[in-house]
Amino acid sequence: MSSCESFISLDEPPKDYELMLQKYEAEVRNHIKIEQQLKLHIEVLQDKLEDAEKLGKDGGPSAQESVRELKRYRELLDIREKEVEQLGKEVQKLTEANEDLRNTNDTLDKECKVLKAAVQSSKSASKDQTPATKASGPQINITLS
Repeated sequence: MSSCESFISLDEPPKDYELMLQKYEAEVRNHIKIEQQLKLHIEVLQDKLEDAEKLGKDGGPSAQESVRELKRYRELLDIREKEVEQLGKEVQKLTEANEDLRNTNDTLDKECKVLKAAVQSSKSASKDQTPATKASGPQINITLS
């Protein structure tokens, strides 16, 4: 087994990165869905509050309770938006890491091909050598960048 055969060929990114990307994308979609639900709920509460004020209700505890609930939903919405932003950044980082791994894989594949060609040419050269030159052994000069 040659040294280049011990490298694992990565034609595709590792499954772990793909699974993590899929997981984070699902989380982002879920956060966006929740964010939209919260926005709709806030609108409903605002409409209820406006209707209560129009009907001339006394503005007692139910209106104050609606205002508190509305503030709480706005806070939750802000938290979700921050989470979505953070998850988006993580997805971006993983996408960049995935691309780096692909580039590294391409480089290693190229180096492996160069090494295979050098070994093959060394084998061919050793067959062509006379007995006097075989005694000195094959000379291989490989330069990797």
